[in-house]
Order: sequence, then structure tokens, then C-alpha cells
Amino acid sequence: MKYRYVNERLNTIITERTPKEETTISFVMSLLHLSKESTYRRLRNEIPYTVREVAALTTKLTISLDELFDPKEEKAPLRLNLIESASPADSYADRLRTVNQLFGNPAKSSPIKLLSVSNVLTHGHVFQFPLLNKLRYIRWAHQRCSLSADFTLSTSVFPPQVREAQLEYLEIAKQIKDYVIIFDHDVVKKELSVIEFYRRISFITDSELLEIQKELLELLNQFEKISRTGYLSSGLNVELYLSDLPVESNLVLIDKGEDFAVIFPNSGGYPIVSTSTKVFEAEKEWFDSLLKFSVLMTRSNEILQNNYFSQQRCLVKEAFTKMLG
Repeated sequence: MKYRYVNERLNTIITERTPKEETTISFVMSLLHLSKESTYRRLRNEIPYTVREVAALTTKLTISLDELFDPKEEKAPLRLNLIESASPADSYADRLRTVNQLFGNPAKSSPIKLLSVSNVLTHGHVFQFPLLNKLRYIRWAHQRCSLSADFTLSTSVFPPQVREAQLEYLEIAKQIKDYVIIFDHDVVKKELSVIEFYRRISFITDSELLEIQKELLELLNQFEKISRTGYLSSGLNVELYLSDLPVESNLVLIDKGEDFAVIFPNSGGYPIVSTSTKVFEAEKEWFDSLLKFSVLMTRSNEILQNNYFSQQRCLVKEAFTKMLG
């Protein structure tokens, strides 16, 4: 039957993305308000999902329609999920989950190699720093909707659904065994420009500014430690490179052995993603070419390590001294 392939694809995706605290059968029953027998018949591909049921599942699990067909289909090598949630917090959380889903089910996935090119501090870099993390979300929400004049960093509340999506990422990230990252020389500057803007409009107090400075310096300390040891406490192996060329755009490549994914991060809407082998190979070729113009800092080149991180700390201290002056 014509419906069967789509049903099978949808059931495969549902199984992969069922929240870890639920079983697939209970998740589908609850979401679609079906009996156990009706749910089993759909999961066994005996009867098709209705259009309303497909809409509910694709919205809840952030599934783009082209995913219901061959994910390696080269006619649609790039995917952009345009499902917008009711609130900025829900949209932001869905944006994070779009990335989470590319890693697959932790219980079923093989070790992952992550390749990254970055000219800014990424979302994952600031998750563990409360004020930097909060400011990253607020900046995004501020650009999406207007904020009241008396809205400040201290009065704002970090959304629980966003934190939940971040914790999901941290759990999924345990699958990553090797991480190769190419940093731009000016990786801290863009973060400082955002902080300076919100300081200028009196969004951040003196005490909060000092705490943010501590967080940034601690983040740099962690990266310096990684550059010396080459690993995280979780056992993740890290290779940190410093590009001699300006990094004009950010890129993340996920290598799962047999499956691949490419993420083109952006600060506005949903990240553009691709599971096309051809796209992965093309971007991997660009990544490898950039490595030729980069210097490995991990477990080597102590002079470069010292100079680079000293320079970044100076940028931070000078900027905060000016903001507090």
C-alpha cells in the first residue's frame, strides 16, 4: 500500500525520539488519545495515521515532512524546521531539540565524532554558566519580542523547558568520544559586544557584571586546561585548533560511522541541518582544508597556549573595566 512506507518511516522516527522517560506505546497513546490496541495497529503499520495524527506527531517531535521520505534524498539535502511554538521559550527549547535529535537515541547509537568550526562561544560552551546561559536566551527572546522597560537580568526567569532541553543535550553528548574544534582568534569578542550592549541599556547591574566576568574567565580556564590535557573529565577526547585565517561562519559535523549530519548554526531561527552524505562530504572537505591553516594547541605548543589565553583574558578584563568605569 502507498501509505505503508510513510507509516514505517514515521514509526522509526517516533521510536528514535520517544522521550526517555516513556515507552513508545505510552507516548503515542497519550499524545493521540488512542486505545492501546489502536496504537499497536499503527505501530505495526497495519493501519495508517490520519492527517491530524501525523500533524500532532510531527509538531511534538519536530519532524520536517521531508524526513518522512528517504533522509538521504539528495533532492532535499538541507532541512529547516519552521514549526513555531506559542512562546519564545518553547521555540528556543524546540530549536535546541532539533540539534539533540540529530545525535539519535543514546541507547542505540555508536560513539560519535564531532567536528566544529566556531568564531563565537556556542550554546553548549555556556550551558554550565548560569548568567551567560541566561543572557544568551534573553538576547534571543529580546530579538523575537519586545521587553518591558523595567525588565532586567535579575527580574527575568530562565525557562524550565529550555533548561530541560539543555540537560537532554548534555545527556546525549555523552555519546561523543572525539571532539575536534577550530577556534577563531576573536572567539570572545562577540560575547563581549553582547554584554556591553545590555550593560549600556542598564539591563545588567554591577554585581551581575562582576559575576559574568568570573564566568567568562572560568570558561577560558577550562578551555586552557583542555588544551593542555586533551580531554574532559567525562573521558571525551578533544583536539583544539586555532585558525590562522578568520573564521567567517560556524559549522558542526556529526560523524556516527554510518550516518552523518551537518549543522549550520545561526543566531536567529532554527539551525539549518542536513543528513545528506554529499553535503557532509563537501563540508568535511572544507573543514579539512581549514585545518591546514590552523595550529594544534592540544598537548603541544605551550607558548601559543599561554599567549592565546592570556590575550583572551586581557580582552575580557579590559572590556569589563571599561563597563564598570
